[in-house]
Amino acid sequence: MKPDFQKILQDHNDIIYKISKSFAFENYQDLYQEIAIEIWRSLEKFRGEAQIKTWIYRVAFNTAVSYSTKVKRQVVNNIPIDPAEIKAIQENYQTSKEQAAASKTKVNLLYQCINMLVPVNRSIIILQLEGHDYEEISQITGIKINTIGVKLNRIRNRLFQLLKDNGYERL
Repeated sequence: MKPDFQKILQDHNDIIYKISKSFAFENYQDLYQEIAIEIWRSLEKFRGEAQIKTWIYRVAFNTAVSYSTKVKRQVVNNIPIDPAEIKAIQENYQTSKEQAAASKTKVNLLYQCINMLVPVNRSIIILQLEGHDYEEISQITGIKINTIGVKLNRIRNRLFQLLKDNGYERL
């Protein structure tokens, strides 16, 4: 039985969005569409051997890595982070509206820093942020489970350094 494409996109919208935002921060909508197209193209190849969610992650990550590589060949993708802007938001959030703006800035900064990681590390940290355990991350990425813990520790250290280098030491 072939899964319904519309239902798949609805059920896994958050996953696709987060992967898109992490791999193509400024052009995440283009990547989201690329992933959706690839899911649609690949749907008939889904054999049901893995959970649909695991399969979606695989298709999304593979598409994101290909897209990211293609984009980087065209233009060097450096996302400027303005520490002064971040600091201004940090110092001036008093009302709930300002707090919401600060929270959005924090999320955007985190995505920007995740975007600076190499593709495989982006995949791993996104999966962990989604709440997946080491075994699930291993199944989705194809990386040995013993290696996942080591990589996650290094990825977290790299993210903290990127945040610090860009003027924001605590999220």
